[in-house]
Amino acid sequence: MGLVVASAVATPFANMPLQPIPGYMTAFGTAMVVVNFLLATLLYNRGVAERNGDLIRLATAYLFVAVIFVPLLLSFRDGFVSGSIIGSSGSSVWLWCFWHLGFVVSIGWYALRAKRNRPAWPISAYIAVVGAVVTAMTLLACNGLSLLPPVVPNGRTFFAAPYTLLPYSIVLINIGSLGLCLRHARASTTDLWLSVGMVAACFDLWLTLQGTDRFALGWYVAKCGSLFTSLTVLSSQLYDITRLFQVLARANDGLQLQATRDGLTGLYNRRYFDEVIAFEWAKANREGTSLSLLLVDVDWFKQFNDRYGHPAGDECLRAVGLAFRHLVRRPADIVARYGGEEFVVVLPETDSVGARHLAERMRRSIVALDIPHAPSDTGVLTISIGCATTRHPGVTSLKSLVEEADRALYVAKERGRNRVCTVDEIVADDLPDLGPRTRQTSGLHPAA
Repeated sequence: MGLVVASAVATPFANMPLQPIPGYMTAFGTAMVVVNFLLATLLYNRGVAERNGDLIRLATAYLFVAVIFVPLLLSFRDGFVSGSIIGSSGSSVWLWCFWHLGFVVSIGWYALRAKRNRPAWPISAYIAVVGAVVTAMTLLACNGLSLLPPVVPNGRTFFAAPYTLLPYSIVLINIGSLGLCLRHARASTTDLWLSVGMVAACFDLWLTLQGTDRFALGWYVAKCGSLFTSLTVLSSQLYDITRLFQVLARANDGLQLQATRDGLTGLYNRRYFDEVIAFEWAKANREGTSLSLLLVDVDWFKQFNDRYGHPAGDECLRAVGLAFRHLVRRPADIVARYGGEEFVVVLPETDSVGARHLAERMRRSIVALDIPHAPSDTGVLTISIGCATTRHPGVTSLKSLVEEADRALYVAKERGRNRVCTVDEIVADDLPDLGPRTRQTSGLHPAA
């Protein structure tokens, strides 16, 4: 609506002569080449990615504009040099006609066949056709000018009677293509803004013809309309790309979350734990800080499943995981499901005293859930926790940190379960026959 109002306001003054602006046509033409080439590239890429022949045909229309503007600028009088590099003033007028006619026919071709068909030809074929058509039009407008009607016999106006029928016919064809585009305006943002762009194209043609001469008010304003025609569709593509990036970013976040989370408990998984513990170990060594590790095991869990069923066992693990999330709250701390009924907690910059304090709170929180567990000595669900810290003499590597936490967990279960044990509390008699062990399976512990 704004374009229609602007056109109506500018029409009575379209023929007002204005001073030529040096370099105006050069700047305008360069902008048209760049904008339309970018738009064609975006549409071609989208068409290939989506296997959408309609977008490839639309891209071809804008590639045609970008390519034909090169000979149009070269033939424009005083555009780059005094006079014309190729052809004459009549050549630039005919190339102007070919530009608008070729563009509107291409848009009509797109609008008539907009059914999201797969590409009929490879992109190279479309580009070759554009190159051949523009070359033929340039040769006809420059070298075959004598074969064309003398549309500017007075040397001043764009078109003289009876040849004004030609540009007005192009206006009518533009209006027809606009009608075709409006049929698809609700199909996508591309079609919507293409319709706006076609309104701008009609606005451009109308004011150019009303201006009747170069550097008139209508001529200047029409050039803005030409650029607006392409910029509207380019803006729609950039908007769609921005939205696509946002969707992809959200999808990527979701995939990363799935890749690092345990599906049952919602805690971090073993894979994420392996990444974090390696990073925190290197950081603790580099900065000389403490790193503590808690290994947690649900007591008598096999018997729990046997008595209450696996669905109840899953609910039990979810409740345990939720309780742990409420307690392990520092940003750098993580709690992960280690496997089966086993959990692990990584506590950066935490000494053995702080780690044991948190472990005891975790143990009490599970008892407070009051989940019935008849095979247990307490009658409710309990956990056992083993704790190791980098400050302990036995911890000399990341592997040994896990081993020492595992040793402490073994001792906690040997001493009756439902308790916390740290490596500092282990005495030689606690592990008479085992020695250093690598944690591989839960079978290293007494029967769960």
